[in-house]
Amino acid sequence: VVAAANRCRGACDPVACAAALYLVVLYCLQVKFQEWPEFDARVSLLLFSALALFAGPAALELLLGRPCMFPSWWPWVAGLSCAAVSVCAWRVMVRGPYPTVAPGSMKGRVSIVTGCNTGIGYETAQALAEADGTVIFACRSEDKARAAIARMMEDSRAAGKELSEDQLLFLPLDLASLESVRGFVDAVHRSKLEVHLLILNAGVMLGSRSVTKDGLEGTLAANHFGHFLLALLLLPTLQEAEARGQQPRIVMLGSTTCLLHGKFDFSEAVIVNGEAERKVALDKPYSLMEAYGQSKLANLLFVRELSRRMKELGSQIPVNCAHPGQVLTEVMRDMHPALVLLTKVFQIPGQALIKTPRQGSFCTLHVATAPELATAAAASGEFFVRLQPIQLPEAAYDEEAAKRLWELSEQATGCRFSEMACKVL
Repeated sequence: VVAAANRCRGACDPVACAAALYLVVLYCLQVKFQEWPEFDARVSLLLFSALALFAGPAALELLLGRPCMFPSWWPWVAGLSCAAVSVCAWRVMVRGPYPTVAPGSMKGRVSIVTGCNTGIGYETAQALAEADGTVIFACRSEDKARAAIARMMEDSRAAGKELSEDQLLFLPLDLASLESVRGFVDAVHRSKLEVHLLILNAGVMLGSRSVTKDGLEGTLAANHFGHFLLALLLLPTLQEAEARGQQPRIVMLGSTTCLLHGKFDFSEAVIVNGEAERKVALDKPYSLMEAYGQSKLANLLFVRELSRRMKELGSQIPVNCAHPGQVLTEVMRDMHPALVLLTKVFQIPGQALIKTPRQGSFCTLHVATAPELATAAAASGEFFVRLQPIQLPEAAYDEEAAKRLWELSEQATGCRFSEMACKVL
């Protein structure tokens, strides 16, 4: 409003108005996505200095009640200050804080990243590999995974960081199939590789309701039950790494969409048996965002319950959730074709408002590699947003719901925590 009232040029300043509109839109998006950032002293000083530069003339005229004469170069200063405000807002609200994975810090460490052939998972895997780590591409499509590996080697070579083929390995994994999850873990064991980092990154947003061959709702099957079984089956391997003093970690990719749900809907977490039950399940009303949000709440409940159980065993393996922010990725490929096309058209200009996959990987990488988060004593069972743990919603503190979901998940997957984990002496 102040910028629009600026009479320094004798008319509304379009640059100032555009900057003001950009800030308003960003603010609304941050409130909508529930990830409003914290401003440090340096950013606050820059922001208020720039605001004073382009709003100062109008404020002074309004205060004095008469036109004021300003130097001819003032509009240029005001325009530059508008640009500074916009860049500052983008860096703080969109890009956000970013971690640095120290060169060589992942040497000798093996990471499993689910769904890393594209998007956030791809960027996460590339950062780990460029830090001299070995990454297992746990992906459903071999063709896409192989293509991603080839692209990653080219991208890293172009950036002056040579990767070897031995660092990037593919093993097939379809999280919507419990049989595939078990086959993947068997393949990991046959490879004789030690596993130090498990990143549960893969996720789907299904456009319509589906039921898997295991009798589970499609979104929950891929986003929760598959990852639940994978984590439990790999617990012995991770605990062996802990016994060797190698500080393994488990990181779940979360989403603030889980904060929109007051409680978990157990009517969706049921096992469907027979064609009659399958038909009834498929005929139920379905909302894409509701289903996705519920699956993300299931992820958070799982992380908190697994963290609690590991601590009871005396284990120091940290289990945490990381929110990537709002990112344009292929997770939306099953949404309405018009919306998918729209996201592709606005992918480049959309980066002014929404993170790139690389920026979306920052929080995951921080939780997975930061030295200060290496043990459960530092942080476990937490939900990280912009590299910091946040206050969780009431639904996440519902221990009864977490235990109930855990028992149901054990029943659905046929895998029990008591049979996989061992007490740390």
